[in-house]
Amino acid sequence: MKKKLILIFVILFVLITLICIPKTTYQKWFGKEPSVVDNTSSVYQTIFVVDADNKLVGVRVPVEEIEEDQIVQKWNLLTANMNKIPTGYSSPITPSTILNNYEVKDGILTLNVSEDISRSSGRLAIESLAWTFCNDDIQEVILKIDNQVVNLISDYQFNKISKEIGTNFTYETSYLFEANYTTVVFYDDDKIFPVTYFYKDINAYDFMISKILDQNDIELVGYTYSIDNENLVIEFNDDITISDDVKMTFENTVKLNFNVDTMTINGLDTILYEKTFEEVN
Repeated sequence: MKKKLILIFVILFVLITLICIPKTTYQKWFGKEPSVVDNTSSVYQTIFVVDADNKLVGVRVPVEEIEEDQIVQKWNLLTANMNKIPTGYSSPITPSTILNNYEVKDGILTLNVSEDISRSSGRLAIESLAWTFCNDDIQEVILKIDNQVVNLISDYQFNKISKEIGTNFTYETSYLFEANYTTVVFYDDDKIFPVTYFYKDINAYDFMISKILDQNDIELVGYTYSIDNENLVIEFNDDITISDDVKMTFENTVKLNFNVDTMTINGLDTILYEKTFEEVN
């Protein structure tokens, strides 16, 4: 009887000791270091993920360095390394989805991935791919599984993956068949909020300018704009300054929605911002 009691006490002691050993110690014993999100990093990669309201948001993810193959780096941040995404945001891509290979040709990025992609979050997954990978060099993304083009993710069917499909839809008119739409790309500190607005009875340039001013709480006496030989000039009838976020919002919204070569924003007696857009081949 005493031997059984001693054996029970020994087993309990061993179990309590094992429980008290920190997880990091086990990881060192078995050669696995814990994943750590380095919030002090000054190097970031931007990807588009989902916030708590199920909206698409561009966030900066701290990384050790910007890798030479940024497509693979961004893909890994959306999948296998999604634990590095800031708290409060999540990837709409199934984390087990593997990028087998990819090709960039004539402005189109073709991603050959594993079939796990089909369990991703429908339209949000497609929007995430469009906004994460499309840039000045890439205008469209094509998904393939076993070299077969994919056009259905969960219950969402699509024909094209590009920023043109819009995101975070906001309806300012109920007459959708007669509506215009413009995607405004808002910048706010280290976040990017693209919003596709549907509206009518207002010029697209007027809508863009007034929406950016309104969302940034900028009050003006008035403004005018002109288009001359593909050069957009916006004139503010006020002595104001605009933040870097507002400048980036104007720049990326104009680049996305309008075919212009240059943009100039003027105050009363000063040039507030100038931008020359590179021609997309």
